[in-house]
Amino acid sequence: MRFRHVTDDDIEARAELHRDAWSVWGASSFSESRYRRLRANPVYDQTLDIVLESADGNLLSYCICWFDRENGIGHFEPVGTRPAFAGQGLGRALVMEGLRRLKERGAHTALIGTASVNEPALRTYAACGFKLVERQYYYSRLIGP
Repeated sequence: MRFRHVTDDDIEARAELHRDAWSVWGASSFSESRYRRLRANPVYDQTLDIVLESADGNLLSYCICWFDRENGIGHFEPVGTRPAFAGQGLGRALVMEGLRRLKERGAHTALIGTASVNEPALRTYAACGFKLVERQYYYSRLIGP
């Protein structure tokens, strides 16, 4: 396996990887066009859109790091691993590579988040040295008939 950043040649495979990684929560509508729009964001850095690739060229896990150079803060969003490869430490390895790349750019702090029900991600982020600093609460109410 190897780390590398996503290139224009990977658009279709990277969008499919995202859909597969998030399929554990239901069908994902993530598309190639949506991914292209994300990549067109002025603060997107292709070298921080990292994948873990198998020896046969399959994309297994990914993350995008966003770097706020002015404040020295990196943010991971999103992070995902194919369900068939979950529990093998790929997510942890990928986040650690992202942290390395952020540090190279001068980051002193990194943020990462997930839903409280995402136990695998909570364990992974703790294993990477992240500390819980905030919990968010969302409320909903039906307002129709």
